[in-house]
Amino acid sequence: MTIEPLSLDENAAGIKYFVRRRNFPAPILGSTKPLSIEKDKDQAAALLSLARRLDRIESALVANDASLSVAPGALPVWDDPHVRRAASAVDSALCYSAVWRWVSTDYYGLDLEERAAVLGAYGTDQLCKSMLMENRAYCGEGSALDRTNARFYLVVLQYTAAIDGKKLESEVRALRGLRERLDPSKFNFQVASEEDNGYCTGYPHNAVTPFGIDPSVPIIFASAIMQTVPNFVWMGGGHQHLKLGIAVNDFICATDAIVIDVTKLR
Repeated sequence: MTIEPLSLDENAAGIKYFVRRRNFPAPILGSTKPLSIEKDKDQAAALLSLARRLDRIESALVANDASLSVAPGALPVWDDPHVRRAASAVDSALCYSAVWRWVSTDYYGLDLEERAAVLGAYGTDQLCKSMLMENRAYCGEGSALDRTNARFYLVVLQYTAAIDGKKLESEVRALRGLRERLDPSKFNFQVASEEDNGYCTGYPHNAVTPFGIDPSVPIIFASAIMQTVPNFVWMGGGHQHLKLGIAVNDFICATDAIVIDVTKLR
């Protein structure tokens, strides 16, 4: 496996991020005419704030480039058992769109826009996470592999969204036909404990990926993600500092994910 470095290039028109030999142009930052602070202090303050923000993004990119070139002992390597399991699952599923990227140790200290820049994403809506949800009212009926009535579900959603408990309960209940549906009282979804998360996924906090988890845990893919353009997302890669990018269709086919409406905007 190879990790391609992310580099930053500045020009008079703005900033371009070069990721895997593709150019992602940022919006041009307005007119190049001199600005009179006396005439428009608000605009001057806004531009100053933007300049500081770009400095932070550039620093993050430089740190990320540095992290990709340090000695193997300074960052986790592919021999990490969690990473090896995730990578093996992705390879076995023939996910040809998959891209792996190590990020710097301060990644989670960045805001979403800065994280998107580090990964080369078009926007923050491409950044996803995986949350293990437990049905506290689980009745234990049926097969352990019954996707319509499981105790645990792994939900993939955008960082810009939040799980809507009522939607989740309603949509999972509706996976069965009208005659076979369980009573609404049989559903009460809550975030699973860290202990259960480790047991069901096998990954530590901030490292959970849907690949290589317990096969009895159904994967739910929030339908809102289907609206992202391009249809490509980033998520955990089996280690806190490793991210996996993958085409949405590849992901759904590889994981047999249930695509339903379970989120709301933050």
